[in-house]
Amino acid sequence: MGLIGYFSAEIGLESDLPTYSGGLGVLAGDHVKSAADAEIDLVAVTLLYRKGYCLQKLDQMGNQIDRSVSYDPSDFLEKTNRSFSMQIHDESVHVDIWKKEIVGSTGHRVPVYFLDTNHPSNSQAMIDLTGHLYGGDDRNRICQELLLGVGGVLTFEAMEHEITGMHLNEGHCTFALLEKAKSWGREKVRKKTLFTTHTPVPAGHDRFEWSLVEELLGTLLPADAKQMVKDAGDEENGKRCSMSHLGIALSGQVNAVSSLNAEVASGMFSQTHINPITNGVHHITWTSDPFQALFDQSEPGWRQNPLLLEKSQFSDEQLLQAKESARMKLHQHILKQTGVTFEAHRLTIGFARRFATYKRANLVFSDLEALQRIGSGKIQFIFSGKAHPKDMGGKALI
Repeated sequence: MGLIGYFSAEIGLESDLPTYSGGLGVLAGDHVKSAADAEIDLVAVTLLYRKGYCLQKLDQMGNQIDRSVSYDPSDFLEKTNRSFSMQIHDESVHVDIWKKEIVGSTGHRVPVYFLDTNHPSNSQAMIDLTGHLYGGDDRNRICQELLLGVGGVLTFEAMEHEITGMHLNEGHCTFALLEKAKSWGREKVRKKTLFTTHTPVPAGHDRFEWSLVEELLGTLLPADAKQMVKDAGDEENGKRCSMSHLGIALSGQVNAVSSLNAEVASGMFSQTHINPITNGVHHITWTSDPFQALFDQSEPGWRQNPLLLEKSQFSDEQLLQAKESARMKLHQHILKQTGVTFEAHRLTIGFARRFATYKRANLVFSDLEALQRIGSGKIQFIFSGKAHPKDMGGKALI
């Protein structure tokens, strides 16, 4: 298979490293960890957001108050001795490369590279590219995506990785294909690229005015880019530059993250066959401590091969005990964070997602009479998540 270059605008590796905002980044982190466990030859690249997504506080009325994150990258990452310069519009931008190695259960290593423009030789506008995740106006966003795509390709070259294929996690990474086409050619890029689409609603896909894209990309933008977007089934018929449609047009394989997701996404990308590949999770990350202890006792090899658990036979008592321990840990955390005491024997339903309106956090409350009839005194809810600082609709839901 060779060495795969994995591109993602956000990669969530641990809670305290604020380089992700929600499911896209968490899934990217799980991909990287699982690749390390499966001994897949993969290198990953993202941006080092020094101000994170946003730090959420709630006032007494429950309104979200946004604050910038402050942290020291060296607490989590290693700064490499490699850097490079790239052209963004009319500026030469200095880019430093940070690294975190993910070590799999067998010792296999997958490096994740974080690009950083916080350098004194750069203008403030270029320094801000690695400030906030999904921050700024369209000009800033296009420049961020240039840094991720073009800079990602240059990063692998600077670190002496000769990639033989590319995996793009959504349209934010599309400019990597234009950069790689310089050396590979468009047909090889298409043959060697997998594009993953996640969000089957227009709000989840970047669209920029062509005039701004042309200004910032210059000769990197192909003359037939608008036609490629049209041919990929863009519902706006190429009126604006849809990063997802352009990326899909340049990719040989496209997958969605579930069967239903693929079915719905096929309506957005009507000229493309979309393969359904159901999202998985990194089993070690998302298995609670009580269940890890139970699995370690009964199936010591489950960390290397989670399929061993399919054949395991646990007693009801063992499973209930582990479940109860995990539930109590959650209830203690809620009490510490909110002062609210949860009932031990009520059904607990959790919603932990980024608060965007299309995720419909309030759908469960659409029929309060039915909900009360079914669950009065029996159900308790936990909602957790933050809205983008500019998403007034998401903030209103909170």
